[in-house]
Parts: sequence; C-alpha cells; structure tokens
Amino acid sequence: MKTVKLKPLYLKNTDILIQPPDFLTESFDNTLKNNSPIPMSSIENLTSLLRGRSFKPVNTVGNRFLSEEKDSVEKLSFFKERARRHTRSPLTKRYTFRRTLSNLANVDGSTIVQSTKRIEEAKETPTFESLLRSLTSTDRARRKTIEQEMHKYTESNKTYESNLAIKMQHLELNQDINTRQISKVKLEIENYKNQMIQLEKEYKDSMNSITLQNTEQALSAFKVNGKKKTNMEVKEDREYFTLKQRIRTLKSDIHTKFIENLENSQRVLAQYKLQLETLQENKKIMIKEKREMQEILISFYCKTLKDGMDLREDGIKWCIKATWKLSQPIPFRSFPKFLDDESAQFLLRTSQLELEIENLKEKLDKYREQIKKDSSQNRLAKTQKELFNVIRSRLKQITQKSQFLNSNTTVTEDTLSTSYFDTSCDKYTDISSLKVQIREKEKLKSILTDQEIKRVVQNYKPEADNNIGIMHIIRALVGDKVRVYRAMASSIKNN
Repeated sequence: MKTVKLKPLYLKNTDILIQPPDFLTESFDNTLKNNSPIPMSSIENLTSLLRGRSFKPVNTVGNRFLSEEKDSVEKLSFFKERARRHTRSPLTKRYTFRRTLSNLANVDGSTIVQSTKRIEEAKETPTFESLLRSLTSTDRARRKTIEQEMHKYTESNKTYESNLAIKMQHLELNQDINTRQISKVKLEIENYKNQMIQLEKEYKDSMNSITLQNTEQALSAFKVNGKKKTNMEVKEDREYFTLKQRIRTLKSDIHTKFIENLENSQRVLAQYKLQLETLQENKKIMIKEKREMQEILISFYCKTLKDGMDLREDGIKWCIKATWKLSQPIPFRSFPKFLDDESAQFLLRTSQLELEIENLKEKLDKYREQIKKDSSQNRLAKTQKELFNVIRSRLKQITQKSQFLNSNTTVTEDTLSTSYFDTSCDKYTDISSLKVQIREKEKLKSILTDQEIKRVVQNYKPEADNNIGIMHIIRALVGDKVRVYRAMASSIKNN
C-alpha cells in the first residue's frame, strides 16, 4: 500500500514517536522526523531516551512556590490544632482509658506488635506461581463480566475496522481506475499531438510538391528560359490561365482539408485535455480522501491501543503492527495507563520480532516456490538430456564428426547440470539460514515474554486499579497465551 503524508496524532512536546522497523520504512515519511520538535526514536534507542528524560532538570521555581504553599497549609493546620487543644472535652472522654498492646512486652523489651512485624518481614518473597495463583483467585470473580464486555467491544471494533478497510479498498480501486484513465488520456493527447504534427508535415509536403513538380511541369510549355512567352496565341493563353487556376484550386482544396483536419484534431485534443483536468482533480480528491481515511484508521489504532480493551490473538500488539504496516510511527503516550514503560517497551520489542518472523516466513515461502519451479524445469532438462543422448548416438553412426559433436554435447550437459546444482545448493542454504533466524527470534520472544510476565505479576498491586485485573494485563501482553499462565495457576491450586 502506497502511503501518504498524514497529520500527526497524540503529538505533544513530551511525547516520543517510535518509528517502524527498518524493513517497513521504505515509504516512511521523514518530514516529521526532520522538522518536528517531537523526538523520533527506534526501539533500540528508546531505553536510553527514556532514561535521559528521567534525569531531566527539575523546575526549581515551581517547586519553590509549591513548598511555600505547603508551609502555609501546615501553619493553618497547626493553629487549628492549638485551638482544638484549648477546648475542654467531656468527662467521660477525659477519664476513659485506652487499651493498647504497648505494655505487652517480651523478655527482650520488644512488644508483641514489633515482634510480629519482624516475623512478617523475615518471610521469604512469594514465588511467581504462588503470586499468580493468589491474584487469579481474586481476579476470577470479575473476569466473566469483563470478558463479555471486551467481546462486545472487540466485535464492534472489528466491524468498524472492516468497514474502514472496505472503504479503503473501494478508494484504492477507484484510484487505480483513475490512474489508468489518466494514462490512457495522456496517451491519446500525445497521439493527437503527433497526428497534428504529421498533418502539418503532410500539408507542407503536398504544397511543395504541387509547387515544385506539377506547376513546373505544367507551365514549362508556356515558358521560354524560365519566363512566360510574350507572344502567345489566345488558345495557349487560355490554357495557361486554366492550368494556373486548376493548380490554385488544388492548393486551396489541400489547404481547406488541412484546416478541417487540424480543427478536428484541436477540438478532440481540447476535449481530452478537459477530461485530463477532470481526472486529475478527481485524483487530488481521492488522495485527500485516502489521507483522511488513513488518518481515521491511524487514530482508531492509537485510541484502541490507549484503551487497552480490544485484546485479540496477540493481545494489543495488533494495533502496533497494523500502524507500522501503514508506515506510521507509534506515539509512546498511546499505550494504556495500566502498563508501565517497561511493558510498553516489551510490546514494541515483541511486535517487531513478530513482524520480522512474518517477513522471514514470507521469504521462506518464496524460496520454496522457486525450488518447486526449478525442480520442474530440471525434469524438463533431464528429458532434453535423453534427447541429446539419442541424437548423439545417431550422429556417431552417420558422420565422422561425431566425436566433436559428442564433446560439445557433453559440455552443454555438464554446464546445465552444474548450474542447476549450484543454484539449488544456494537456495537450500538460504532456506536453512532463514529457518535458523526464525527459531532464534521465536526463542528470544519466548524468553522476553516469560521475563515480562514474571516481572508484571511480582509488581502487580490490585488496589492500584480495581477495574483492571492481572489476567487482563497478562492477556494484553501475550494474547491467547494467557491460557498457559492461567493453567499454571490452576495446576498449582489443584496440587
């Protein structure tokens, strides 16, 4: 799909644009990268860029005003507390003892509360499996309701995305038709221009031919030494003027016909030019509509990614990959709020790995198709070899030059066989290399996924956001692979 320049989305001065991978950036628009104050970063440089922003200089002026306001509030609270101390409390409250555990001390002088606190702190950190089991047990109560809402939301988004895709297909089809029509009209205009040039050339040739040939040959009988006879009879004079009038009429007819043909060509040419202008205006409108449609599509992907509720087979990574396939960058602020920066970087990294794996698999399929094609050609070559052998054996019996022909044929066969063998070996080597790359990237993706899920589970705090459960976060990161971690928690619980 040919990309067009789009308006930036979610672009704030504090945002970062994550550009697509290198193999998807052939038609990437670098005007935003060169002219915008918003930094454009690759996935490899994102970590250092975020680290640099974490050490950003602090706004001391703003902090000074904030500290002054805080001091004022504390002073007001202090005066209010002093006024409250001078008020007399009721007798029942003044003479009521509070029961505490402060006097329940151990032998070493520490209280029971302090000892209990030390024991709790001395406990080991829970394992990943136990954490996941406890979190999923608390998360199971609201999972069904959330999944139903998410299913409706996903189906609605799929319908909307499908409608946009259909509109884009119709628009691209109309653009292709418009492009072919423009090419056809331009060709017709060029043909008519050449036709007008040819008409003018033929007209000049005809006029010159009449002047140089017909006129000279016809009037030579009435001239002496290139001049008209002075003493001509009446009959000769009449014939002379009659011939001259005939030549003049012939020239006039040729000129009239030329003007008619020229005017017809100019009229048709003007019509084609008007048609070309109309088609070009329609092309501009279609380009604008396509730009608006792509902006709507990019905005839809970014907002869906921001919501973090449309979880499909690969979680929310489908939004990232769909945006990158349109050769558009991902705003770093468009990730869900329930994911931290490390999870966002994980999604970007694994999305890039999945696109790279997809690209390698496409290359692998092409190599396999080429090998099938070459094998069929090789079978045809073997048939030709058999034919060469038959002809060679017959030539041995017919002529004494069979030895020369035999050696010649042998060289041709060896060259053909060696060429095919070398080509096949190269293709099989490329296929093996592609398979190794695919396995390495899939292994790296699996390692990164396990590390990220363990990190998320250990750092998850249910009270931080009551609407988002741990299984929803895991599913947003890994998609359908969430069943593996859910099954892990269930198996631990059963044991």
